[in-house]
Parts: sequence; C-alpha cells; structure tokens
Amino acid sequence: MKDESLSLYGITTELLEQIDSLMSIDGQTEEESQERYNELAELFHKKISACTGYLIAKKSRQQLIKSRIEDLKVMLAKEEKFEENFSKYILMNMIRMWQMSIDTPNGKLSIRKSSSVDIVDESVIPEEYLNTRTIVETKPDKNKIKEALSNSIEVPGCIIKINDNLNLK
Repeated sequence: MKDESLSLYGITTELLEQIDSLMSIDGQTEEESQERYNELAELFHKKISACTGYLIAKKSRQQLIKSRIEDLKVMLAKEEKFEENFSKYILMNMIRMWQMSIDTPNGKLSIRKSSSVDIVDESVIPEEYLNTRTIVETKPDKNKIKEALSNSIEVPGCIIKINDNLNLK
C-alpha cells in the first residue's frame, strides 16, 4: 500500500485535508471521505507508535552513551594512575642501580632533577606569598526576570517565550 510510505507529516496533512473534506463534501461521497479518514487515522496511529518507539530507542541510546562516557572516564583515571605508579617503579629501580640513563630499543630513559614546593601548612604562610583569586560571574536571573515579566514589568532585553515540549512517559 502506498500509504505505508507516507511520512508522519504527510499523513497528518492528508488527514487534515480529509477532515476539511468531510466538513464540506466536494466531489467525494461522505462514505468515501469517511473511509479515507478512517484509513489515515489508523495509519497516523501506527506511524505515531513507530515514532514513539524510535524516540524511546534514541533516549535509551543517549543514556547508554552517557553511561559509557562515565565508564571510560573511570578507565582513563585508572590508566593514568597505573602509568604514574609504573613510572615511579621504573625510576626507583634505575636509582637503585645508579643508572641515570638507559637506552632501550623502545626508547631512552633518563633521570633529571627538578624542584617543586610542597605546602606543609598553608595557614602560616605570609600574605605576600599568597595569591588571591576572585572570580566574578554575572548571569541573568531568569526566575526573577520571568516573575517581573509575568507581572507586566518590562525588563529591557527580555521577553517571555512560550514553548511546546513533547513529554514521553
């Protein structure tokens, strides 16, 4: 049946045309219009059902991807920790053997000296050695703006927008 290939939009458009046709019977008999309307209504429900299933599958896939991202973050953290510990293990053994540099077929390992500061007690550090960071972020308060606009108070640069949202349970 050619109707099976109609998109949801196409079915909806033709269904609305049939409703108009039923209201002003022109050319078709009322029985033909009613029959076509019933066919399209059934097709509409089948198509909506298929679209709902597709939407559920997409939402499930999103959740799966989010879950996989979290799993991969955990795996990455473990790999980074392993690499850090394994590097320390190699370093320790090179130091024990007094080897400051080793050439291998896989690469050259060498030990270099570096320095870093460890903070033992931050509370006793003189102020001249402290950095003060102040992060100021200004964002529009949408709840406050919505309340003002709802109470007919004009807020420059803002309007209330009415949205249609699809709810799937």
